[in-house]
Amino acid sequence: MSLIKLENVSQIFGFGDATTVALDQIDLDIKKGEFIAVMGPSGAGKTSLLNILGLITPPAKGLHTFLDQEMMRMSQSHLAKLRQQHIGFVFQKHNLLPNLTILDNVSLPLLYSVNLGFLKRVEIVKRLLSRLGIHKKEFLYPYQLSGGQIQRAAIARALISQPTILIADEPTGNLDSSNSQLVMDILQGVNKEGLTIVIATHEPALTKYADRIIYLKDGCVRVDQKLRKNQQIDLGKIHDAIKKQDMRRKNKQESAGDKEGASPAAKTAKVRKAKVRKIRNKK
Repeated sequence: MSLIKLENVSQIFGFGDATTVALDQIDLDIKKGEFIAVMGPSGAGKTSLLNILGLITPPAKGLHTFLDQEMMRMSQSHLAKLRQQHIGFVFQKHNLLPNLTILDNVSLPLLYSVNLGFLKRVEIVKRLLSRLGIHKKEFLYPYQLSGGQIQRAAIARALISQPTILIADEPTGNLDSSNSQLVMDILQGVNKEGLTIVIATHEPALTKYADRIIYLKDGCVRVDQKLRKNQQIDLGKIHDAIKKQDMRRKNKQESAGDKEGASPAAKTAKVRKAKVRKIRNKK
């Protein structure tokens, strides 16, 4: 069953000659219970994609459906309510508030969603922290925890409201290999219980936890591939396949440029300007 659908979705930033096409006509269908790894070089559009999936920023163009509702028609207050009820976020930097204890940080989402007393919040947080391997840490502050413990506390905060989907942007980027494995084992565990997970990562080793990879380049989905259990993708093969696609496209553009008397650079610039104009006109 589809949880999120993107149809012909584009995202742009900036104006005039400084305009950047962050996402270019993305089509994506995310099913409930999937574990998706989003990969690609820096600037490929990974964070822009996650921000759209997480209802943080709307696309400049296209159709975005979440839980069978069209997001472009929703008010900001309704989007905020959907984020609160259905979406958990984990970031590369944990973003825990330094002046709050782990208990207060993790239970913060509960203050906006349900009316629970202090003792009940403590019970829920302690149970979740124990499950994530950081029990008896609820009254400590973030600076008193190790990097791996802090990130697990951040995951606890994302899970405390029992979201429908968890979106993680480089969740292991600041961790060593052992703590990265701990974090990914946790994410894989909650995914097996039915939670949909989308992570952005540069690390091929993490793809063995996913069941699908989406590889972005220049704002386009270049690879959308199902993975076997414990399959780690070979980035070299993906890069080779993309190079061949790019070469075929370049040869086609150069051939068209020769017929029109235009240089490849002029042709590329013309295409980019037409693309930006088309996106802006359909915002």
